[in-house]
Amino acid sequence: CAEVRLMELHQAAGDGSGDGWEGLLDELADLLEEVPDNMVPRVRAALDGGLVFDPRGRHVDLRRLVNDLPKRDRHRVLARIHAACEPPAGGRSGFVVLSDVDDTVLPGRDILKVSGSDRSWTLDGRLYPGVAQMHAELRGKLGRDRDYPVLLTARPPPFVSKLPAKLHELTDDQRPRMAILPGASGGLRVAANTMRILFH
Repeated sequence: CAEVRLMELHQAAGDGSGDGWEGLLDELADLLEEVPDNMVPRVRAALDGGLVFDPRGRHVDLRRLVNDLPKRDRHRVLARIHAACEPPAGGRSGFVVLSDVDDTVLPGRDILKVSGSDRSWTLDGRLYPGVAQMHAELRGKLGRDRDYPVLLTARPPPFVSKLPAKLHELTDDQRPRMAILPGASGGLRVAANTMRILFH
């Protein structure tokens, strides 16, 4: 079954086994076109927020996959998702809740205060009061395949793999999902971003 094969490839890309990342890129467009329409939202959510990280700590998510696909396959994947995922009913506009992490969900904790400077709450890793409930209320009753937070962070990709453990209260305990949009990658871009933050 195409869905099972995609999930196997996704996991292999995370643990570095088999063909890993390259295998997932090679087969993604073809397999997604074989997935039945009613299963595409679940596959999309699993790839987007499935909390799979590669051995270097980078999130193996749909955004990174789509970005790395050849142009033709990128178009096929996005067209398949668009065709199969139902828009909100009754002509209502849909929305996605995006949230920053540091000094929004929890206080930043590094010594240089690069991640944030709020000291009004404890620095022991606990979320600000009410954050988990607010996220749950904003998501409403979308169901597990569409019900997960999308988090923004300035952390470079190799430093996001520890976020799900810190932010577990924002997601479902039975099938945790969370999309994480990291900051710049690559040594010079990371250094430039850090300098901008420090001297802003």
